[in-house]
Amino acid sequence: MIRPQAVGAAALGVLALVSIWSPPVPRAELSQSFGFQLALAWVAVLAAVAAAVTTSRLGTALAALSGLAVAAWLGWQSVHLLSPGLAGQDLRLLPIDLLGEGWYAALGVWALAVDGLVSRLPEAQRPGWLAVLPGMGLLRIGEAGRGRAWLAGVAAAILMVKFAAVDSLEFAAFQHYAELPPGRPRILAYVALGLPLLVWAASVVDTWRVSRLAARG
Repeated sequence: MIRPQAVGAAALGVLALVSIWSPPVPRAELSQSFGFQLALAWVAVLAAVAAAVTTSRLGTALAALSGLAVAAWLGWQSVHLLSPGLAGQDLRLLPIDLLGEGWYAALGVWALAVDGLVSRLPEAQRPGWLAVLPGMGLLRIGEAGRGRAWLAGVAAAILMVKFAAVDSLEFAAFQHYAELPPGRPRILAYVALGLPLLVWAASVVDTWRVSRLAARG
């Protein structure tokens, strides 16, 4: 039986591969790149989709590989912030500005794959290390609705991060001049970056509290 998580991961995976992973930022030595042009994007998407439909042990390894690929792209793009061409510019770039829509879609594919993996595990009394993944510890102990609510909350917070970042289309409009978009206050971006961390921390605390209550009674 094909699970909804697998269908969602496959659909979102296609979107991730046809979407932008890197905006064009000549001053950071970045050209526009789509997911299907990047080996790392293929690894992130295919490993996650495979994890959503395979056995738990193999699926865990594939999900870990996908997560590493997603994290590696974030790290690689962040390195470009050290480019000399960005020094002294009015617009202060953040790592989130150099991540295209495809990267966020791949992150969603990974989340769906992990959800599918955890939902196939037998119910346990304690969440174990899954407590550090938003909602997944709760899903592990049978609190599926509550767990997925936390997962949705983190997803919404990450979406706000994307909206606070400089849009890929804005970079594209200025690439012909080899310049950055105009400078602006980045306070909203900093606030948005803190939201996923706050929701994640709250989900960990809630998982710990619910698991303790379940163990007592």
